[in-house]
Amino acid sequence: MSEYLRDLRAAADEPYRGPGPAAARARAATRRRRRRNAVVVAAVLVVATVVVGFWPERPARLKPATPTRTSSAVVPEPRFPPTGSATPGDRDVPDDWRIDWANSIMNLPTNDGCPHQRVRFVDGKATFAPWQYSIGEPVYGDFTGDGRDDAVVVVECHGDADVGGPESRQVVAAFTSNERGGPNPLEALYSGQEYVRPVVTIADEVITLELRYEGGPWRIEEYRWNGQQMNRISVTQTPRPR
Repeated sequence: MSEYLRDLRAAADEPYRGPGPAAARARAATRRRRRRNAVVVAAVLVVATVVVGFWPERPARLKPATPTRTSSAVVPEPRFPPTGSATPGDRDVPDDWRIDWANSIMNLPTNDGCPHQRVRFVDGKATFAPWQYSIGEPVYGDFTGDGRDDAVVVVECHGDADVGGPESRQVVAAFTSNERGGPNPLEALYSGQEYVRPVVTIADEVITLELRYEGGPWRIEEYRWNGQQMNRISVTQTPRPR
């Protein structure tokens, strides 16, 4: 091996002869062709960039047209609270009242508005052709002074044209509870065939009845039980809110 390496070190280097004229011309032509191709590719990239910059963007999906806003203002109608609004604090149903008012059979107090006094409600409705009845949510509170909660509920009835027309008749009925947790009728605070929304509250053994007429001033009446009957202790009027 040492002799072989020594022979390699002693051998004269073979001079580099080069590729010759034909190979040199071929390499020069290849370099020129590559430069031309690079120039063409660069030009194409520039043109593509310009075209993309001016091409309008197409949305991925159709967008709904935004409705044109108008300047006309709509004045909302006044909103009335539901018939038979709960007493302040939305108190729970007292233990003395074990009744599902919307699905019950009850005797209404004597009144001049709705003709049927014994009514069976199913899902808050009752039918005695040609009459229709509905019952609202009760309002609870002690107005008899015995320490137990009483109840006031608004009953609506209407008939067809043969019995006075379809206008609603409202009966605001006051009840105490009987020993079975059912309603014992006391008295009708109000009954009439008018366009009115009765709203009831009970506080300090006084029933406040707000008659919210759809046309004209509202009337506020206060009632107190004297042990035998209801006494109306005050009547005031207030302008109808606009």
